[in-house]
Amino acid sequence: MFRYLSCVGNENNNSAIKSAALDNRMDAYSSVAVLVGVFLAQLGWLDADRWAAIGVSMLVIRIGGQIAYDGFSSLMDASISTDTLEKN
Repeated sequence: MFRYLSCVGNENNNSAIKSAALDNRMDAYSSVAVLVGVFLAQLGWLDADRWAAIGVSMLVIRIGGQIAYDGFSSLMDASISTDTLEKN
């Protein structure tokens, strides 16, 4: 789903679709981290759940920051790259 939404967002230059793609990727990564944490906790390493929660929170901060940066840069009329200008 991430790849599809990312391609559609890039083709249409739509930041909302790009943000949805990043959200889907974060959901997949966080699900894997939770599964690994729960599995390791069941095996006896009780701190694994704590480390999985820290990993998921770091993912949320990273992806959220990336989405916020993209949104603010489009709102503040950041200039487009020279490669895009040279294509047209």
